[in-house]
Amino acid sequence: IPLSSYAKAKSFNPIEVVVDSGVVDGRHISLTLCAAAPNAPDTLRHNFVLEVTNGVKLHGVLVGNHTLYPNVQYIVTGNLAMQSGDTLFIKPGTTLKIEDDYNINATIIAIGKPDSMITFTKTDLGYGWGELTSYGGVFDYCRIEYWKHLDGGGIQTDRQLEVRNSIIKSPNSLMGSYNDVYAIQSTFTSIIFDGIFCSGGSALFNYCNIVGNNVGNGFINGLRGANLHTLYSLDIRTFLGNNIFGNDRYNIHADGTSTVEVVTLDTNYYGTLNENIIRQHIYDITSPTNSYYDPTSVFYDLSKRASRPSALAHGIVWKVEVNGYDAQDEFDSIIPLGVGTHEFKVYFNRAMDTSVTPMLAM
Repeated sequence: IPLSSYAKAKSFNPIEVVVDSGVVDGRHISLTLCAAAPNAPDTLRHNFVLEVTNGVKLHGVLVGNHTLYPNVQYIVTGNLAMQSGDTLFIKPGTTLKIEDDYNINATIIAIGKPDSMITFTKTDLGYGWGELTSYGGVFDYCRIEYWKHLDGGGIQTDRQLEVRNSIIKSPNSLMGSYNDVYAIQSTFTSIIFDGIFCSGGSALFNYCNIVGNNVGNGFINGLRGANLHTLYSLDIRTFLGNNIFGNDRYNIHADGTSTVEVVTLDTNYYGTLNENIIRQHIYDITSPTNSYYDPTSVFYDLSKRASRPSALAHGIVWKVEVNGYDAQDEFDSIIPLGVGTHEFKVYFNRAMDTSVTPMLAM
């Protein structure tokens, strides 16, 4: 049947490409489609590439221990849970994409590597998943991002939970953590609404970067002497070497109490050496009271604060000098920039990897 130039037709026997189930996720398969006809002088050729999605949908209750692997794309299409005593093991380089509003409730052992982190994130067109409730377990070299606030939201725990070498980033909530949480050498950023609640149990935050957050009360809430010196009944110091600055509102927020207590915060860096600037972002007995925050009798002693960020934390920019002036502490002394040559010095808390070419964004 003759077809016009604008017509469309569908073959009675369309070409069907079957991809082997063992092909890894993300593999590209290059094909060339050839079309010929008896009365046509030329053969038409069209090159195209198939991108393989080796996907597994996860939802419901998983019974027994399970392991997730990096060569498969996991889509959480409903609330996902595991029974008490069962564990979800996640291999380095694995990505879980969670559809909007759905939650994960399981004991998770997710141990990645520096070059193959484990990622918990939203789907490509999603706006945010629910919350991650982990009763114990370990998150090492993980990236947890894009969950939305759901009644405390973020990461919940009421048993020992370890977060190491990880990036926690979300536009809504963080850790409504009311019991033992252990965080070391991790980065917490872009958090809005709630931070960490320490008043219900012990908490350890050592050598973490806590920057660029905007939370309602403070990022670290209810930090008291009992929380600082006891973790799982061990006598260890539990809030050391953190770089905590650049956060809106309060970096540290004392809970409402009439019991007078002096809490010494050791070796943490607050973005400046100027104590007056530091105290603008710490809520304790010296802070002005208002109707939004409960009065407190806790005093945070900053006399042992660090003069520069800890090099044990992951890499971070901590100071920029403009024409010889510190842009944080000496901002008022900087002459407005105009045409001409200007000098910018950028300081990192640790030596850079010189084998990697730095990227400058304008």
